Amino acid sequence: MSGSEEAGPPAPGGVRRVLGAADGVLVRITWVMRIGSGLVIVAMMAATVYDVVMRYVFAAPTEWALILSAAGVLAATFLAIPHLAAVHGHIDMDLVYRRLSPHAKTVADVVSGLATFAFAAAMAWLGYRAALTAYVGGVVTSGNFSVPIWTLYATVYVGGLGLLLVVVLSPWRRPADEQEDEGPLTTREGVS
Repeated sequence: MSGSEEAGPPAPGGVRRVLGAADGVLVRITWVMRIGSGLVIVAMMAATVYDVVMRYVFAAPTEWALILSAAGVLAATFLAIPHLAAVHGHIDMDLVYRRLSPHAKTVADVVSGLATFAFAAAMAWLGYRAALTAYVGGVVTSGNFSVPIWTLYATVYVGGLGLLLVVVLSPWRRPADEQEDEGPLTTREGVS
């Protein structure tokens, strides 16, 4: 390498491409998490139906259906949050937002992003600490059917970390109209 050619930081366009690609990978990972969330909901429904049939038809209630359904609600919620944020699948206050000036919309977006960042960071940090503490302490749910509590807190950590990464990488996200593989879960309006 000659003296005039010094290695420096990548060009801004290169950084944008790398971060955009990282965001694309993240959105796909969060999509898989959202599919997992849906599968958890289906499993909860099956467990509830099984428990009802066993309880009222055979007078033999299960010990595991209630605790697994409670854990399933937690898992389904926190696994779906990052992808919903990535595709703007959450509820917007567009009645007010549409009436704002472009500058006020930018300010509202920044404030919303900062609040989401703070919430996601707190959720990830507290979920991590609680999962680690429960794992080290060997804490399990009460009753005959014991579930390790750290697994429940781990879903809070994973959901918080996913949301945090979505917020951090969102400025490099390509608009939905520029994405080459649009599907029902990848566009702003196409959330099912």
